[in-house]
Formats: sequence, structure tokens, C-alpha cells
Amino acid sequence: WKPPVSPLLALCTFLIAEKHAGEKSPWKPYLDVLPKTYTCPACMEPDVINLLPKPLKKKAQEQKMMIQELFRSSKAFFSSLQPLFTESTGTIFNFSALEWAWCTINTRTIYMKHPHRDCFSLEPDVYALAPYLDLLNHSPNVQVKAGFNEQTRSYEIWTNSQCRKYQEVLICYGPHDNQRLLLEYGFVAMDNPQSSVYVSADTLLKYFSPLDKQRKAKVSILKDHDFLENLTFGWEGPSWRLLTALKVLSLAAEEL
Repeated sequence: WKPPVSPLLALCTFLIAEKHAGEKSPWKPYLDVLPKTYTCPACMEPDVINLLPKPLKKKAQEQKMMIQELFRSSKAFFSSLQPLFTESTGTIFNFSALEWAWCTINTRTIYMKHPHRDCFSLEPDVYALAPYLDLLNHSPNVQVKAGFNEQTRSYEIWTNSQCRKYQEVLICYGPHDNQRLLLEYGFVAMDNPQSSVYVSADTLLKYFSPLDKQRKAKVSILKDHDFLENLTFGWEGPSWRLLTALKVLSLAAEEL
């Protein structure tokens, strides 16, 4: 296929095709344990997305649009696969199938760098689905080391946290707050030490005088340096980014 497709689209296509093959797929036992639907914001109905906090709502809408754009730009590629199928590719590779495949990859792949292959575009080829390994659940309170061991040719996860016999082994997906966990994985963690509240730019500006003649310039500086996004308040107080934004908005005329 010219131009070459991305590794992400290739993996999405593989999942959809194997799921469609049903009993004939050698991957059927794995596909059977995958969720039929996902709880990521990308899969939520618009009226549910409207109930989310403003910064999360914006990210959820961006995620939804990204999947829609991937589907739109992939239609020609999906059509070209028609000789491989008796059924119409329009029916097999529909939007809900792509959304399911994208969420499967987004919630379950491990990071694993592959050498570039000519059949793929230049986008990073870093995805790997690992049956069984992706059953391990997240806990924000454990520490792990993970990676592909070139010597043993296997993917290894080492935990630094003790686990009692017969207890569930938990791993950590990363130091993510609940917004990130919901967005990327479709769940939130109880008692998450990384928990934080996202403060929108609109909320910040409410507390600064609209009569400030330099308000526009201050907002412009913050925007140019990407300081109106990811402003958070965690267990230990405001983040450095939030403090910086507040400091710029508080500057007197001669300080700016």
C-alpha cells in the first residue's frame, strides 16, 4: 500500500480482521478474553462527555476526533483489502470496529521498539500486544521495572513490592493521575497518591481583573509557552506549572 500505513493502523486492521475470522482465527482464545466494549471517554456518549470536568471533557473530545480522523483517512486502505474478504469491507471495517481496535491497543499494548520496516510509515513502531501480561491490573502504590530482555528474548516485569501467596500481583502503569487513567485506560484508582484537580484557563482568569490592560499580553505569553494546559492542584498543593501561570497573571505593569 502506498503511501505506507502506520504501525498503529496495521495493528488495528489485524485485530478487526482476526475478530471477523471468528473460529478460523488462531488468535480466537485471546480475542475472546478482550473486552467487548471499553469505558474510555472516547467511547462515551456526547451527553456523558458533557458531564466531565472541563479539562477532561476537552481531552475526551480530542480523543474522539482523533479516532474519527483515523477512520476517515483509512477508508481507502480498508477498501483496498476487499479481494481478501467475501463480505464488504465497509461492513467489516466500520467505525465501531476501528474504535474497539484502537481502544484495545491504547489500553493494553506495552511499549516495545521495533526496527523500521518499509511496509510501514515512519511513525514510531512501538506497540506490542502481549496476551496474559495485559491481564495484570494497575495499582498506584507498587513499583515495577519492565522491558524486553534481548538476552532471554522475553518481556519481563520485575516488581519491587512484596506480594503474599495467592494474592493478586499488581503492576503500575505509570505515575498517572485519575484524569490520565480514565482517558487512557477507562478506570480511576482509589486512594491515588497522584490524584490531582485540573484547573482550566477560564477558571484562572475569573480571578484576575478584566480591567488589567496587560491581561491579553499575559494570556498570549502563557499560550505561546503552553502554560494554559495541564495546570493541576495535587495533594502537595499547586503544581509548578499552575504557580507559574498565576505568577505571570499577577505581574504588575513594570514587572511584565
